[in-house]
Amino acid sequence: MDKVDFTNQTDKISKPLKDDSRWYYGEEQLIDIWFDPVGFPLYENELYFSGFSWAYGLTDKFQLSSKWFNYFYGDLNLRPKLLVFKSGDIQSVSAASVGLHFHTRSLPGKYRYVSTPNQPDTTVVDHKWVRVGATKNEDGTYSDRLSEGDKPWVEFFGAYTFSKLRPSGQGRINYNAGMSLTRYPNEALMPRVWFAIDADARRNLKLMFELYYDPYFVPWINWMEDENVKNPVFLDFGFVYTANSRLRIGIHFQKPFLAVYYKF
Repeated sequence: MDKVDFTNQTDKISKPLKDDSRWYYGEEQLIDIWFDPVGFPLYENELYFSGFSWAYGLTDKFQLSSKWFNYFYGDLNLRPKLLVFKSGDIQSVSAASVGLHFHTRSLPGKYRYVSTPNQPDTTVVDHKWVRVGATKNEDGTYSDRLSEGDKPWVEFFGAYTFSKLRPSGQGRINYNAGMSLTRYPNEALMPRVWFAIDADARRNLKLMFELYYDPYFVPWINWMEDENVKNPVFLDFGFVYTANSRLRIGIHFQKPFLAVYYKF
């Protein structure tokens, strides 16, 4: 297979080819499936901004991102992502990226199911979900707000994407796989593995499906009922709609349900 010419427009998967009868690329190339990375980074000088995070493409192979909402908790965090491999042509493209997310403080978005005394009747034991790294108080309860974390921690990740032109020649289907490891002081390594598919239903509409394994994830329905998780394999699905050249809107099954972000 010939290597992709990075100066060729066909490599710009986020830039659709203009054709009256066929369109080879949708208007949106994903850099994440909701919160999990895919093989592609942002393109050079492209800026992403959402209600929780931002990202900027320094080059076509390297991006920086951060959860700006965590700044309010004193967590100066940074998430570099490097494209280490890309090859293919208009029919199919393979890409792989690696990176890490470093946090100066706060608690990770990982949870465990614990026993805690009921308040005020401490003779009754409740069960609830708390963040990994949460501090246990003298009365047996936990302080697990993001701001309670005062230790630096890091998440490492790798992701691979195989992008294929649909048989009709209208848009693409992308197959994504990846793994992350979260390391918090005095805690065991916390793994997460995912497989996802995103497909161009229309130029401005991308359908998304994800299956992932994460023993430290809690679905919203278990959270509401304070129920334990029997099987740590989960499903998420939804869509992303390109409203205009800048605004993207998405809805999916798992919390936080709604995604709104801009690209400049």
